[in-house]
Amino acid sequence: MTDYIFDFEKLEVYKRALQFVNALFQVLKNCPKQIQFSLGEHLCHTGIQILNNIAEGSGKRSGKAKAQFYSYSLDSGRECIPMITVLLNQKAIDNKTHDFLRSECIGICQMLAKLIGSTK
Repeated sequence: MTDYIFDFEKLEVYKRALQFVNALFQVLKNCPKQIQFSLGEHLCHTGIQILNNIAEGSGKRSGKAKAQFYSYSLDSGRECIPMITVLLNQKAIDNKTHDFLRSECIGICQMLAKLIGSTK
């Protein structure tokens, strides 16, 4: 393994989003199989898209291009909220887990909004 660290790996929003995605995977391990293979798969994919778009955006040279990918990441973050709510409504997660995931997602979205603003 190399000691090289990409610039996006230094971003606090990337670190927090990585923790969020890891939490999603952990939570979904305990969900019913039907939810794991339908909603869970999509939720994890969407969480990973947050990470991927931060990584891709950080490598862009222009502020406009960076903002575009960070906006995609923000869109993916916003997309997670309804799925987390459905998990609660289907009793696949409890209120405490819902509140935690929702709070983390909102925090990431707020950080992304600031990151987008800083590219202008």
